[in-house]
This record gives sequence, C-alpha cells and structure tokens, in this order.
Amino acid sequence: MPDGVSDEQAVLLTDILPTGYKGVRGAGIQPGGTVAVVGAGPVGQMALETSFLFGPSKVFAIDQVPYRLEEAERLGAIPIDASQVDPVEAVLDQTGGKGCQHVIEAAGPQATVRIAFGVLAHGGTLSQVGATTDPEMTVNLMALFGKDLTYRVGLVSPQYAWPELVPLLQEGKIHPERVFTHHLPMSDGPRGYEIFDNRDDGVIKVMLDPTR
Repeated sequence: MPDGVSDEQAVLLTDILPTGYKGVRGAGIQPGGTVAVVGAGPVGQMALETSFLFGPSKVFAIDQVPYRLEEAERLGAIPIDASQVDPVEAVLDQTGGKGCQHVIEAAGPQATVRIAFGVLAHGGTLSQVGATTDPEMTVNLMALFGKDLTYRVGLVSPQYAWPELVPLLQEGKIHPERVFTHHLPMSDGPRGYEIFDNRDDGVIKVMLDPTR
C-alpha cells in the first residue's frame, strides 16, 4: 500500500473513489464552470469532493436525503432537496436559466438520469457513473437534440485512476474517508447492510472491519 494512504482510503480506492472521479473526469469540468452532481450517496460524495479540484464556480448536489445534502454542503456544494422542490427548476433558477455545463449522474435510476439531462446546459456534458438495472431508458429525444450535448456512460477500471488519486490522498487534498459514518465488525455485516439499505442513523457508508 502506498505511503501516506490510510486503510480506509485504500478501501475507497478500489471502487467508489475512482468511480466518482471517473464521472468528474468524464464531465470535463473547466475552471469557472457550473457543475451538478445528481445523487449524493457514496459515489456522489466522491464526485462532489473531487469536482472542486478543477475550480468550478458552482457545484450543485441533488438528492432527497437531508443528511447527504448536509454533507455535500459541508464540502461547499449548493444542496437541492428533490423531495421538496423540482430540482431542474431549482438549478435553472440559480444559473440564469442556463443549467450546468458539467453534470455527473451518480445514482442510476431513470428518474435521476432524466433530472441529469434536465439540468444540463446547451453544449454541456453529462457523465453517468450511476449503475442501473433497467435494460432500457426512455428520454425525450427531441429535447436532447436541442441541447447539442455530450453523453458519456460506463464502468470504471479503478487502477487506471490510481496514478492521479494516490498523490491527492498523500498530499491531503481530498479526504474521502469522511463518508464512513459507521464502523462495524465484520460479524455485523448483515446489520451494516440493513442500516445502509434503510438509510438509518445518518448513514452514508459502512466500514466492516475484519480485525474487530
């Protein structure tokens, strides 16, 4: 394991940190650009944190879970609670009707993909890393034609992101381990999954420790 990388950080390097970072890289964030991350769960949190590395002017976090949005706000993002407002209208209102140039979809369901397309600005890039179990997706193709957009979607190969992510961890520029809100022994694995599935107790991500 590289020097200066904690066990918790190393665990995240094998999956969600490279996934969120792939979304950010795929969105092509430019200094001063506007960003939206749709889905502020574990992957979305990784995308939110690493998006700030590229100097955006605004970063919106869209979710329905209050404590996820609170964590996003601590990072500097503008929280949009999709259970309380229309997230597309909210983002458009705060971007002068333009939407965001760089959008990362980090959840996967059709509803969040539609939101992601909805908040995307003309000429913008949507990068989807949220995994979906839906074999088909319905979108308004005519609406997309008018946006002249770029759409990227795909799985991540974590090791290809390590040369960029490991130095960021070693230099203390990112702290992804903050998402571990719960630490349980490996024997409590079923309970950990239950807590996460039910979104109990302010959980963002559960660490199962085999040494406990």
